[in-house]
Amino acid sequence: MIKASHHPLVYPFFLWYSRRLIRRHFDRVNVVGDALPTKGAILLLANHISWWDGFWVAFLNTKHFGRLFHVMMTEEQLRKHPYFSRCGAFSIRKGHRSQVESLAYAASLLDVPTSLVLLFPQGVIHSLYQAPLHFERGVRQVLAKAAVTDCHVVFLLSLPDYLATRKPSLTLYYERYAGPCDNLEQVETAYQAFQTRCLTRQSLLVE
Repeated sequence: MIKASHHPLVYPFFLWYSRRLIRRHFDRVNVVGDALPTKGAILLLANHISWWDGFWVAFLNTKHFGRLFHVMMTEEQLRKHPYFSRCGAFSIRKGHRSQVESLAYAASLLDVPTSLVLLFPQGVIHSLYQAPLHFERGVRQVLAKAAVTDCHVVFLLSLPDYLATRKPSLTLYYERYAGPCDNLEQVETAYQAFQTRCLTRQSLLVE
């Protein structure tokens, strides 16, 4: 597997470039969520709907969480774009025995209080309109580690919308999960309920 690093020049550039891209291509960004504790690692479970997702989370992390950004990517994509490994990306090769190593590595990052670990629990890019979201079984290994650490498990739903503007607006909904982490089905059900609440709220938006 390919492990993450944070190059002293590449990583700050990635954070700056993420902000620049978003300001250029989106009319505005709305963040909806309560403040999180300033200490403790974050396991961020997010929907995966586009190429933009990592940039959106990097932006959110810079503005609201202040942790060291990590994201799991497929090994195929990370080999095509190796510079992302210098910005906190690490690889997973689904269906290969190294997958266990990747999940163990993701879990180990939760021991570092300054870490943010972004996972897309459904494993693949899916339509914005696909609901409910289902978790792959491999997430269980990382959640088991979250259950025995002081990290914060946080749900994220990213929802772009055009409404009456030329450029889309972006709403980032996040919510801290307060239930037990040692039951994958229970965490999945809680995420699905969160997803439903966010979609309902988003449907009420008007210009």
